[in-house]
Amino acid sequence: MLRRRRAPLFLAAAAAGAALVAAAPSGDSGRSIGSTLHHGVARSSRAVYTIGFVVADYKYSLKGMATGSADYRVKLSEVHLRSAKKLLKLCEANGGFYVKAGQFVSSLRQVPKEYTSTLSCLQDQATPSNFQDIKIVIEQNFGKKINDIFLEFDEHPIAAASIAQVHRGRLHSNREVAVKVQYPGLEQRMKIDIMTMSFLSKSVSWIFPDYRFDRILVEFERSMSMELDFTKEAKNSERTASCFRKNSVIKVPYVFGELTTREVLTMEFCYGHKVDDLDFLRRANINPAKVAKALIEMFGEMIFVHGFVHGDPHPGNILVSPQGQGKFSLVLLDHGIYRELDENFRINFCQLWKALILLDGKKILELGEQFGVGKYAKYFPLIFTGRTIESKSVLGTQMSGEEKRRLKEDLNSLGMDDISSFTESLPPDFLVILRTDGLLRSILGNLGAINRMFLQVKTNFSYLHLRVLIEIAGLLEKVNDVRHQIIYKLRRMLLAIGGNLFVLKTVCSTYPIPTVHLLPTAQIQHRLLPPQHSSLPAEDWPAAAALLPPATTTSLPPSQTPSLPHPSQMQEAKVAELAAPLRDLLPPVDFCCAYGSTLLHARPDPSSMVDYILGVVDPVQWHSENLQRNPGHYSSWMARLGAGAVRSLPSHSHSIIPVVTGLADHVGVGVHFNPFVEWRDKRIKYGVVSMKDLALDVLTWDKFYLSGRLQKPVNVLVDNWDMRKVNTVNLEMATSASLLLLPAEFTEHDLYAKICSLSYMGDLRMLFAEDKDKVKKIVDGSFQSFQLMYRPLLQEYISEGLLKTSSLGQQKVFQQDCSPSATNELFSVLPWTIQRQVQGKHTLSAKEMPTRFAVSSKDMAANFARRALRRRVMVSSARQAVSGLLASGGAVAAQYLGKKMAKAWKSRTV
Repeated sequence: MLRRRRAPLFLAAAAAGAALVAAAPSGDSGRSIGSTLHHGVARSSRAVYTIGFVVADYKYSLKGMATGSADYRVKLSEVHLRSAKKLLKLCEANGGFYVKAGQFVSSLRQVPKEYTSTLSCLQDQATPSNFQDIKIVIEQNFGKKINDIFLEFDEHPIAAASIAQVHRGRLHSNREVAVKVQYPGLEQRMKIDIMTMSFLSKSVSWIFPDYRFDRILVEFERSMSMELDFTKEAKNSERTASCFRKNSVIKVPYVFGELTTREVLTMEFCYGHKVDDLDFLRRANINPAKVAKALIEMFGEMIFVHGFVHGDPHPGNILVSPQGQGKFSLVLLDHGIYRELDENFRINFCQLWKALILLDGKKILELGEQFGVGKYAKYFPLIFTGRTIESKSVLGTQMSGEEKRRLKEDLNSLGMDDISSFTESLPPDFLVILRTDGLLRSILGNLGAINRMFLQVKTNFSYLHLRVLIEIAGLLEKVNDVRHQIIYKLRRMLLAIGGNLFVLKTVCSTYPIPTVHLLPTAQIQHRLLPPQHSSLPAEDWPAAAALLPPATTTSLPPSQTPSLPHPSQMQEAKVAELAAPLRDLLPPVDFCCAYGSTLLHARPDPSSMVDYILGVVDPVQWHSENLQRNPGHYSSWMARLGAGAVRSLPSHSHSIIPVVTGLADHVGVGVHFNPFVEWRDKRIKYGVVSMKDLALDVLTWDKFYLSGRLQKPVNVLVDNWDMRKVNTVNLEMATSASLLLLPAEFTEHDLYAKICSLSYMGDLRMLFAEDKDKVKKIVDGSFQSFQLMYRPLLQEYISEGLLKTSSLGQQKVFQQDCSPSATNELFSVLPWTIQRQVQGKHTLSAKEMPTRFAVSSKDMAANFARRALRRRVMVSSARQAVSGLLASGGAVAAQYLGKKMAKAWKSRTV
């Protein structure tokens, strides 16, 4: 038994042997049984000699050296390089199986760089067979001369892969084709190579008992039998093309069935370069981040939507074909190895992703039992998300130093018997996904894709689970035990509307909101992932710390994106001054921000009011307490009625409160305003809203009233992590809506002005009761705050290729992608309430899904969005005006309207 402390010394050697066992289709040439046997013995001898040399090199070169020392690391790198070169020579000499093994190793980022760099040339540069041998195969398969089949046929292959080589040709119909021809004598040699692999596997297991590869070899032999039949590859190709027929980015070459046999595959020729060819992408002006995203989405859809997974996605099998102006298509090749995932496994795998994202350790361990891995299920989070099952780190970010230390101790306690037991117990479907996942991550790393992008897309696709509440056009469906067709439709539906579990788990647990109302689209779903920074200490929040509810101070720290300005951005004296009414005048609140033009001026008009929005969990209780404290804040009829009820019926003092909240909820937009409140030498106006209604409006633009306020800079006096989190969604939706309404080129000031104007579109007060330059004054007075809020978002839009930027003096100038695909991507980020309103009004019935709503031009999308937003703002502003009139009484309403109109008149006459 190899001692555990010595196991790392032989890891690379054994891993190389495992790769040769696990991934190797075969190919060389042979004419007879005798020559086949001769070549088979030669290949087997070379393989045994090479593996023996590698094992001995690791054992004796590192003998007696202190693990982890500088000398050890230098010597280890030298052994890696020597062994990699030995394996490269073995793969080139033996071809076939061994080339496939080299391809697999070169695509893995986990193996030492000496292996990946040395073996990378094997990805599509295997030694080709002689053309005369290839010609014989073609003519034997079709019973015709090659010139009778093809008008032109290039004798020099354009690619030589592990089991076949590809030639460029032209049919007599003048169609250009790629012809994939299997190496002659391949099936006979496969039997000998499989025997060799089995011998090597058993030999390694005998020398190192902790290394067991028998099951992997059996699975490999099964997949090889499939790959050697090109008629099956043709069927796989046709099925994949059907799966992605509506996806303009994914291209699967057309197969000419009449020119396809077990050994010859004729398909449409598609131009392109390897997916990770960064030099080519730069020359073609193609954004690698967009390529990475398309690649993740393609395989996410394969796994979670179709359950039909390409088993060999190395860079040579995925091409990027430029379409002009930075656009591209992904050409998917080599459809020989596919895995059709079991439906129950797929559902469990979706549940696993749900548990991984929600940090549900109990569910992860439960699913581990169903997958058959038992205690090793605790490593699922490490494999897929890069964190431990107990981790407090944010999804998509680095683990803390302490977590890394504990993980290192845990992994050091593992031996190869643990690793072998884990891989042996995994279902075959899981092994396919692990291999595909590893190859995909390697490509994404070369493209510079961030881990958060990978996790985001996988999360979006995996949000199909057995119990989901969905509202489509008012129809609530509860899904429990769904079968194949219904599950397929739900996957598509969930991809579009993204029933977000983070909101359901965090916001809804604090402020009970019906599940059916919280359905932000999948494109902005990642905004609600756990935030990236720890909560700030209480002393950093003057005037606010004492009022923060315990649930929100401990569980939800602020996001990296500053969706609400930090109180410390204001001068401390100003914070204390603005927060004084909260401390000395009003009952405690759960969230508070101050806003309005008064705060933009160094010397504001003394008669102007400071505006506040107060979020409270229970408005009835809050108004009850405030009526007793401050009856003068309410209209005279409310004050008299409220005070009378308190005096005469103290035990029923809540009886009047529904009048206050009822007006706000059923007549207005959920907020009750008390204006002209005298506070020392100032006047203030405060609006009170339930945290549920506030979160609902911010997430869905249900009323698009308070959500519009929070799209602009505000002074946060009582911070709330839930509101900070959901407002990141609000900011991204506002950015996308504004981009739809802006021309192809615009300045940063134009963008912020458009964002600012969204909540004023259709507002009747803008006609006669608002400053005509209101938007400009807000942006000019808060430009740096706008930058702080929106620049992180804009950087993401730039990295995704939706925006390009240049500088004009102190200001940025943006150019946006106005193509239909980019426009639809922006449109899909809008809240589902707006999308549904547009669909019901213009093109689709209310029952149709948002992914099927495609706008043909940017102008079309802008018009749809403009009309929907204007209508929503018009209705909300009118409702709030009526509610304010009834709640405050005629005299106060007239006074308030008079001041507004005087201010508007002044702005128009200056």
